[in-house]
Amino acid sequence: MPAILIVDDSPSVRDLLERFLTAARHTVWNASDGREALEVLRSKAVHAVITDLDMPGMGGVELLKRLRETRPFLPVIGISGHFDPGAAARAGFDAFLPKPFNIADLLRVLAGALEKRRKVLIVDDVPAMREVLKATVEQLGLRGVEAGNGAEALEVLEKEGADLVISDCSMPLFNGRKLLAEIGARFPDLRVVVVSASFRPEDVEALKPFDFLCKPYRLDDLKRVVIRAMS
Repeated sequence: MPAILIVDDSPSVRDLLERFLTAARHTVWNASDGREALEVLRSKAVHAVITDLDMPGMGGVELLKRLRETRPFLPVIGISGHFDPGAAARAGFDAFLPKPFNIADLLRVLAGALEKRRKVLIVDDVPAMREVLKATVEQLGLRGVEAGNGAEALEVLEKEGADLVISDCSMPLFNGRKLLAEIGARFPDLRVVVVSASFRPEDVEALKPFDFLCKPYRLDDLKRVVIRAMS
């Protein structure tokens, strides 16, 4: 289940939300303000944030601004007893609940925010590489799904669709080059990032419509390419 970061200066609120979210089978992390939340995010996998807006130190609005700089697609839900819902929407929160709120409403809003995450299909024949890439895109607030070759990737695209594909070129059986040709023919508007340790001269023309990275690359470089492709 997705991991949720709760940010609130009230220990009782954090404890209450943690109990309910844990009962709903979420992994839960806690922080008492925005700065502590940023520290948690540096070391923990987080798929959505629930933050109070009125906190000493760094409040929820400033936390949201910081998150949009580094994790632009991460769902952030604001909660507050002293904040205008219209102002929360203008600030860029994915959802807002006024305190006090019903836990069922929070779970519904959270489920909706998680479901709306844009999907990235990761295609690579090496499972360890798929795990790294999935963790990287999910740090940005996207939802990662995996395929081990081009044939599996097309099956996912036909059944579920995707907003972006990250594909290795060199795979056995149904390789990335064949996949790119199929995507171009069947999903012409789909955004694609191609990764490979070597690009052949004849690949250059075929790759013009796509973003591409040469292995080895830094994960920060991949994040920048993904953000650009998704923006």
